[in-house]
Amino acid sequence: MRIDSNSYPSSSDDIFLPEFISKTYFIMKNPFLNTVALLSLFLLFSFTTINFQKQPLYSKQKIEQYINEVFADQADALVFKSSSKRLPLITDFFNRISIQNLPEHRGKKFKLLSSLELQDKYNSNLKRDKNFDPDNFNALKYQFDMVCKNKLVYRVDNTDYLISIEPLK
Repeated sequence: MRIDSNSYPSSSDDIFLPEFISKTYFIMKNPFLNTVALLSLFLLFSFTTINFQKQPLYSKQKIEQYINEVFADQADALVFKSSSKRLPLITDFFNRISIQNLPEHRGKKFKLLSSLELQDKYNSNLKRDKNFDPDNFNALKYQFDMVCKNKLVYRVDNTDYLISIEPLK
């Protein structure tokens, strides 16, 4: 058997590659390490997926509170204990709303929140909010198109807040 001088590594970097390959081969041959590696990757990707899921802006309790505010003493008859599809429609409506503070859109024209009528048919004491609080905004108080086919965007008067309503799917 003849040994060629080209078969030997010429630098210290070339020696590292076979060691790396042999260590990688050892890890791949070891079932325990394979399981740990796969489990680690699975957990990493599952947590990443959870972080990207959109959280609803409104909780079930908040939606019920807002329904009671708008429908007053008719809330049970018209929404909660009704055979109509109002509760799922209203819940879906709230889940399609997003509110963002976007100063970069300051000069752009959007419909104003003040252009919408109040839903005061069942509660004549319903009033517009004097100070806008995105965490406590009851969109049900206003006559938004709840079954819109296109995205709607409204500006809260004299603010940089935009209210977006995604279309009904």
